[in-house]
Amino acid sequence: MWIILCTVVLFCLLFRSQRKRIFASLLTRTSMIHNEKVRPQKLEMFGQLKSIKSCDPKLRESNEIRILEIGAGTGANFEFYPKNCRLVVVEPNSFCEKFLRENAEKYPGIKIEKYVVKPAEEITNDDVKFGSFDAVVSTLVCCSVDNLSATYQLVKNALTPGGRYIFLDHILHPPPAKLHYVQRFLDFTGIWGAIFDGCKLSRSLEKTVLNQGFDNVKTYTFYLETDTLLSIWSFVKIHVYGTAFKPKSNS
Repeated sequence: MWIILCTVVLFCLLFRSQRKRIFASLLTRTSMIHNEKVRPQKLEMFGQLKSIKSCDPKLRESNEIRILEIGAGTGANFEFYPKNCRLVVVEPNSFCEKFLRENAEKYPGIKIEKYVVKPAEEITNDDVKFGSFDAVVSTLVCCSVDNLSATYQLVKNALTPGGRYIFLDHILHPPPAKLHYVQRFLDFTGIWGAIFDGCKLSRSLEKTVLNQGFDNVKTYTFYLETDTLLSIWSFVKIHVYGTAFKPKSNS
């Protein structure tokens, strides 16, 4: 088993582009499984978008809203979006675009305005128009970005004043459970990140988001149901989801 594991990790480290290609091709299937496990939470999260009135007068007239999704992957969240949204996508893995656009064809109510292949931390006003988004979405993203503070800053920059941020991610299991130390070991050795495109298991995102300058932050934690002890979901049992808002003013 360890020989197989080491071989997989070595392949992932030596062939980064192939790792990203393989990860993108597997993401559609794993996202479908994950969606079933977190469906109640996603329905609650994305249901909030239906009541938003756009900051853009033209979109407000047509009853549409503009959304930025950070790390959209292959479009796992499309089935949860309202049928009146214009979407700008930020995704660092270029191999995901083909799968995302194929998936988008199933949801004609979603109009993809722009697709930006870039890490969230490097996004500028030239890439996405700051202050123009009614909502920002990230799911299973903050576990893998290199710079969390810069990513949260992008969220605030992109949102219109009072705009809504909705998020979902897995988080570090609390001690003294064995899983806590397993997660830290997998991060320390780089094994998990090498296989899962930079994902990190040992982030306490339910705490981090509270100190990023958002208003009215609400977080909820829950446990995934896992089928077997060694399934990938058994390593990410605890999730957090919630909402936060960009302050309406600087005062």
